[in-house]
Parts: sequence; C-alpha cells; structure tokens
Amino acid sequence: MLKIENLTKIYKLEKKSLVIFENISYNFPFGKTISIVGDSGVGKSTLLHILGTIDEPTEGSVFYDDVNILDLSEKKLAKFRSEHVGFVFQFHHLLPDFNALENVMIPNMVIEKDRTLTEKKAIELLDLVGLKDRIKHKPSELSGGEQQRVAIARALINNPKVIFADEPTGNLDEKTSEKIHELLFKIQKKYNSTLIVVTHNEKLAKNFDIRLKLTKGRLINLEENND
Repeated sequence: MLKIENLTKIYKLEKKSLVIFENISYNFPFGKTISIVGDSGVGKSTLLHILGTIDEPTEGSVFYDDVNILDLSEKKLAKFRSEHVGFVFQFHHLLPDFNALENVMIPNMVIEKDRTLTEKKAIELLDLVGLKDRIKHKPSELSGGEQQRVAIARALINNPKVIFADEPTGNLDEKTSEKIHELLFKIQKKYNSTLIVVTHNEKLAKNFDIRLKLTKGRLINLEENND
C-alpha cells in the first residue's frame, strides 16, 4: 500500500549540500507495525514527514496504492492527507483555547464534515484512549500523557490507513510512555492500520513487526518479528 522508490533528501546550504539520505527504496506492508530507529540527526523525522506527505523529497517517489502522491496538486494532496494519514508528533500541538473534544474534532471541521457525526466519533475516540471523562478539559488542565492521548485521538478522527508517530513519548516519563505505547498497539490492532513509529527507544522498537534503521543515508531492515 505504501512504497518509496529512490527517495533522496538533500538540504542546500550556502556553499555545499547536506545529503540526509539517498536512493532509498522500501515497501511498507499493510496492517503491520514498523519502527524506524537511528542516531540523532540521521533524518528519521524527515523520512517520516515525507512518508506522511508533510515534506517533499529532493528526488524519488512515494506511492500509496500505486499512485505517486508527489504528482498530486496541492489541493488533492491536502485532501489525500486529511483522508488517509494520521500523525502523532513528539509535541502534541493541541490548541490551548479549545477543549479535548474540540481539538479532536478540528481535522474534520477543517474539511467541513458533518459536525454531529464528527462529535460522536470524537467522543468514541476519547473513550478509546481513556479520556471520556475529560472531554471538556482544555490542554492546560490535562497531564502530559493525557494531552498525548488527545493527540492520538485527533490523529484517528478520519480513519487513516496509516498512522505515523514521531517520537510520540519523547517528552513523557517511562511509566506514561509504556501506557502510550500500549495504546498505539491497541489502536493499530483495532483498526488494522499500518503503524510507523520513529523512536530512540530500542526496547520499544523490538516490539514491532518490522524494525528498520536509518544509518549513513541508507534504510536497513534489521529483522522481522514473526512471533
């Protein structure tokens, strides 16, 4: 369902170029959990952002169901992103003036979906992440773990085929991190989605179906967990 071919990312500096990765190709299987590990600064987040259509490569292709999304117009790409991709960032990026329910509803409101149906779905998702009793609370009234749970619910509002998570527990304590990780796996299994997570947590990475490592500009398959 998701495939990259000859993907290259180069940043142009004043007098030289910085190659982040070059000519990487990989098929991401549908319905699997996939971790991407690597040292700081190797381009893991950049790769994830390109896969999630919020950044562009210097060269190469990104295919969803055999359609190269890089060929889409900005309008069609935005529509595709809103309908097929969910993103969970290290920083939750919740809007401070809106409560949990409103924050989860925002992606659907942007594309003018039915408000009543959106609210019903948002409440179901907040219940799924254990926050049904906190739907009227604003971010400042929630703990860090609760805020990230709201962000996860928001990422699911449009039933995405692929869920991307960029260091989703990087700012949380170990106990809270474990709960968020368990929640992500639970959601992936419930919706049979593809879950792709960038992480520095080697312990977490070993729990994924597939472990990839970005190193020296190459994407390496470390192993597949077939247990």
